Amino acid sequence: MAIRSFGFTLLETLIVVSLIAMLGGLSLIIHMSSLSSYEFYEKQRGVVDLVLKARSAALHNKGETSWGVHTNELNGVIVLFFGTPSSAVESISLGSGIQVVATSTIIFLPMNAETAGGSFTFFDSFGRVGTIGVNTEGGVSVDN
Repeated sequence: MAIRSFGFTLLETLIVVSLIAMLGGLSLIIHMSSLSSYEFYEKQRGVVDLVLKARSAALHNKGETSWGVHTNELNGVIVLFFGTPSSAVESISLGSGIQVVATSTIIFLPMNAETAGGSFTFFDSFGRVGTIGVNTEGGVSVDN
């Protein structure tokens, strides 16, 4: 009489567990990459919002002064200001993973929102680069 055994051997169980662990590790890496990408583009949209707020405030002559946006590469803070960069109204911190290429200031003149133009360039540790450009008429463009 033959004896039949049911179940899995230890080797089969170890192979299945190791495959599940590898798939879990791979999905974690993919998730972290997409989370980082989301954070980068979300911060970029926040800076675009600040630029558009500055332009709008200048067009409406709010406070009867110029409005602008200032980036500081040392502390990674983007500031919406009126008059001078020290008159901050609102700010965004880029966080530790995103850096500004250089300190830059874009100022919109009251009533017509004209500017000398300029751009802000950001990058992160994953190699993503984004540039927010402003032309002399105050038009905003985003390049990724």
